[in-house]
Amino acid sequence: MANEKNKFNALTPEVLDENKQIYTEALDYAFSNSDIKNIAITGIYGAGKSTVWNTYVHQKRLSNIITVSLGTYNKYRENYSAEDTNVDATTTPKSPSDKGEEHKIGDNEVDSLDDNRVERQLINQILSQIESNKVPLGKYRFKSNKNVLKISLQALLSIFFITSVILWIIRESLISYLKELHIRQFKGGHLFFVCAFLFFVPLFYGLYFFYRESKFKISKISFKGAEACVNDDNSDESVLDRDMREVVYLLMSTGTSVVVFEDLDRYNSISIFTKLRELNFLLNHYAKINGREIPVRFVYMLKDGLFYSKSRTKFFDFILPIVPVVDSKTSENKLIELFDSIENSPGRDVLFEVSLYVDDMRVLKNIVNEYIVYSKIIPLGQIKLDVNKLFALITLKNICPSEFDLLQENQGCVADLFEKLESKRLELAQNFVNDIKKINEEIEFLNNRIENNKFEAMALMIPADVSTYSQQPDVWSEFLRNWKQFPEEQKLIYYSQNNGYFSYKEFINRFVITNNDIAERLKKITDDAASEKNRLYLRLRDAKRNIKNIETYTYKELISRMTSEQRDELFTTSDDITEKKHQLDLIRFLITDGLLDETYWYYKGTFDMEKSNTLKKNDTIYIKGLLEGKELDVFLEVETPYEILNRLKLSDYSRFNILNSRILNACLEKEDYQQEILSIADSVDQYGNYSDLISILDSFNLETVGAYSNILIKENIDLLVRTVDNCLKSNEDVLISILISILVSKNLTSEELEAFRKYINENEYILSLLPEEKYVDFINNINIGKIKFDDLSKTNCIKDRLESIGRLQAYKLNVKNVLFISEKVLERSINYGNLLDEVYKSRELLSSKEYIEDNFSEFISEYIVRKSEGIVYTNSEAILLDILQSNISYENKLAYIKHNETFVSRLTDLDDIEFAREIIDSILRTNKLKFSSENITLYWSKEEQCSCEFISYLDMNLREDNCKAVLQENVSMCNSLINNPLIKDQTFKLMLPFVDEEIDEINSQLDRIRIKALIEKRIVSASEQNVNVLMANSFNEELTLLVNLEEDEDSIIEVISRGNPCEDLIYLLVNSNISDENAKVLVKLIKNDVLIEKINQNKRGIIRYIIDSGLSKENVRYICRDFENFCFKNDFVKALDKCNELAQLDDKNLNPRVMKYILQLPDVAINTKISLIERKIKNHLEVDVLKDFITLVPEIEDLSNVWNKKQPLLDNDFKETIGQALLEEKYVKYKESKEGRRIMCVKKN
Repeated sequence: MANEKNKFNALTPEVLDENKQIYTEALDYAFSNSDIKNIAITGIYGAGKSTVWNTYVHQKRLSNIITVSLGTYNKYRENYSAEDTNVDATTTPKSPSDKGEEHKIGDNEVDSLDDNRVERQLINQILSQIESNKVPLGKYRFKSNKNVLKISLQALLSIFFITSVILWIIRESLISYLKELHIRQFKGGHLFFVCAFLFFVPLFYGLYFFYRESKFKISKISFKGAEACVNDDNSDESVLDRDMREVVYLLMSTGTSVVVFEDLDRYNSISIFTKLRELNFLLNHYAKINGREIPVRFVYMLKDGLFYSKSRTKFFDFILPIVPVVDSKTSENKLIELFDSIENSPGRDVLFEVSLYVDDMRVLKNIVNEYIVYSKIIPLGQIKLDVNKLFALITLKNICPSEFDLLQENQGCVADLFEKLESKRLELAQNFVNDIKKINEEIEFLNNRIENNKFEAMALMIPADVSTYSQQPDVWSEFLRNWKQFPEEQKLIYYSQNNGYFSYKEFINRFVITNNDIAERLKKITDDAASEKNRLYLRLRDAKRNIKNIETYTYKELISRMTSEQRDELFTTSDDITEKKHQLDLIRFLITDGLLDETYWYYKGTFDMEKSNTLKKNDTIYIKGLLEGKELDVFLEVETPYEILNRLKLSDYSRFNILNSRILNACLEKEDYQQEILSIADSVDQYGNYSDLISILDSFNLETVGAYSNILIKENIDLLVRTVDNCLKSNEDVLISILISILVSKNLTSEELEAFRKYINENEYILSLLPEEKYVDFINNINIGKIKFDDLSKTNCIKDRLESIGRLQAYKLNVKNVLFISEKVLERSINYGNLLDEVYKSRELLSSKEYIEDNFSEFISEYIVRKSEGIVYTNSEAILLDILQSNISYENKLAYIKHNETFVSRLTDLDDIEFAREIIDSILRTNKLKFSSENITLYWSKEEQCSCEFISYLDMNLREDNCKAVLQENVSMCNSLINNPLIKDQTFKLMLPFVDEEIDEINSQLDRIRIKALIEKRIVSASEQNVNVLMANSFNEELTLLVNLEEDEDSIIEVISRGNPCEDLIYLLVNSNISDENAKVLVKLIKNDVLIEKINQNKRGIIRYIIDSGLSKENVRYICRDFENFCFKNDFVKALDKCNELAQLDDKNLNPRVMKYILQLPDVAINTKISLIERKIKNHLEVDVLKDFITLVPEIEDLSNVWNKKQPLLDNDFKETIGQALLEEKYVKYKESKEGRRIMCVKKN
């Protein structure tokens, strides 16, 4: 796991699993083409050229490769090279045209010594990759230790050689010696062979190695002062020029197929590349001559800017461009990838922003490596350092290493910028000081000048004839200013030969503000002055606050408050630094974004907090976070708070993150730290950190909270008020602690207590938390501050404290408090509805009674409003009358009466109250007025009209046993109420006997039963009004009764006739006892046909009148339908016959009774009868019925015999007519006889 967290990155080229396909294809093409011998792989530094090449070698398993890597880095120590600025510092064209020539410039030219050094190193690197035994003729080689076997062999051969010489020299002696030893076999020839072997074997070995390496050269021959140079070396040639054949030999001898050149472009020297191309040319031609078919390729890895376009394409046979893996636009993703598995990695937003300044993969990887090391060494977690700032510093160290080193010595560009920012801080602070001075001058001017404008303007508006007893008109402004101090004072004013006493307001309204225009002008003077002063005071407050803030601003905040021109000026540097624009842009970003500031020293080294003799770990965390503007834990346990206080400036106490429990406590313990505490409180207010302050105060004891509160009360009471206000929302315990500390303080003024009065009033449970030894001071402050506790029921204090509060009346007068005090003092439960009785009767509650009496209306109003459901008032009648006679609202009086159980004995006690009628009605509604003749008489005498409540009151209380005593004295009331529909039936019955006046206008809301009773009692007049009411309500029977009882029948019928009576009423009246003449008048009013069926048949005259007037079809149907019971049959038939309507009667009306009556009636013409019988025949009447009808007409009666099996003769016209009809309907058939035509019955199948 640790390895994953500390994953370092090699700065060497990587070998990937595979290249991009296009790279592989391009290189495959280059290596497959024998004409391509010089291959350039181009791209910016860090683009991934080596990675692409190494990956290709790995993929294709290429061998016999020599890699030459040379570079110069001395130019990167102080200044940025062309690599960083993307400018070719070595070559530039002479003219705008590209002629393929490179020209060296000034101081950047590489001299010949450097060329030789590079070329020597080039040959050395080639040699280092070649086995020396493969190039025995090589001019150069590396020293190496000989192995033991070779040394032993050479030593042995040397001994052989020496031995051969010695043996040859002493051969004769040796032979003689051997002979003396009697070794006859050893002869001189033998010795010769031994010596020859020992001599020639070492000689051969030495000559072999001599000629094999061919290192012997004769450069100069000197003989007796004469010299001859054999060596052809040219001192003007470079190393590579001289040794080019040597290099060809080396590469050919080792079978090298590819030579790779890296980093040679860093020299910005084209000459080296020119010689290498020449070398490649010689090498490949030499190889071709010696029979080698595969060419030797040179691969160059270089930047694009080294050659001009045409030179590039002429110099190289194939160019492969490498698209950078990382540049300033894409390095973000790589950074995120590298930091992905690293613990405490920077934020992605910072990685993105910094990545814009990193365009080299190696630099990027090294930044990550160094970040890992620093993050493990520096106590990041211990002192809560910002990982983003550490990353920014590491980036600065890698991209601007010289600036990083200079910063350690407080020098360089960054240090200069820090110094400029501090100067800017002082400049801004001084600007605000100047602003404060100007604002104070403006305020003073306003206070001295503008305040006089209003009185001077009013003085000019006073008419010339207005004056005072001792005042001259030219000093009106001063007079008005003095008078306004005592505006209620009456002063004698003379005006227009008159005089009078006026108050200040009356005078202004009478003589100054005579129209709306003047009022607007005066208001504008006041408003403008006030508005201007408020604006100045706001500016003054902001300027003072800005002075404090500017000293605590971080560099980032300072820069953010500058204009764009000021920022550009800040980051403008001298000419020698402007060359490092890339550096300056990065530095500007880091400082502007707050990633590089005055706290950088925390990130540049390590230190042991545990062994520090001054600041400890948490102390450092606190101070660092304070200066960096970080959010800090307010309960961070700093170890040495007093050491921290000694290191902080007064301006530091105004920082938004200054709050710390131990720091604040240490300040409170020091006697001379009032200004620091005020600065902390002001910072809390400015930045809205009240929740943190309240949390800290909650951890303090009451004494410490009191110390904090007392400082703010005396120095800036508004800050303490706002603290208390915030406590209301979040922490009641701190609120109580602050309020207690205020209430037990000594020497407080009423003005100081006034600021906290509302908070104290709302937190009455302070009473039970006060220490006993401070209670006297508390009572004194309660009295001075005129404290009125809102709700005493929330406190749990003892009876004595509550009594003292009651005596001081130090509570808001409300029902809840009075009820609570009453129950605590009397030590028993009290019924809410009887509360006032309890208070007024008890001596112990005398102060409460006086308090209530002084504020009677307000208290009673609340007493009524706060009543719970189901509670009734049982206070005494005296209290009830006091409530009704008080100034409480009408609605509250009604509410009290609604739930009151106490009776009012005498109605006269309510005479003087406001809304007496309504109040009395409410009492009546609740039935709480004593029911007596006196009260009824008094009510009726005062009221022109009785209310519904009074009627309900009578309904509830009037009974048979008391009605006589009450109603005999109030007959007029009976006369009025008897016509009122609201009284109940029982009351109506009880009142009816006492009514003695006729009703001219009966109430339209009375029901028919009451109206009938009134009519029967003959107290309803037959007035047109009454008639119309009865008609409108369809009280037809009652109206009929009234008509029948009325002597003047004609008059009332006339009234009814004018009233457009309904048909039901007309029929009812017609059938009543009215005269026929009046009935005829009413009948004529019926718009439709008069219906005989609705007329009583006793009204013979009316019925005959109707018949004579013409019968409607409806009447004809009715008569025919009820013909048997109709008394006027003959009149009916005659009327129809007279109008020739009898023969036309509808067949449905010609029922057997009607037919028989008509056929039997002698007055009916025979033709009519024949016509009716003929119609019945055609309607296929049954034979039996038809037979009866024919029998009833003498002229044709014998025709009925045809159904008696006879054949009657058709001997007259009437018989002919009936016979023809019977024949047509197939009842009969003709039969001719001597006498004439006969008819005979037809047999039915």
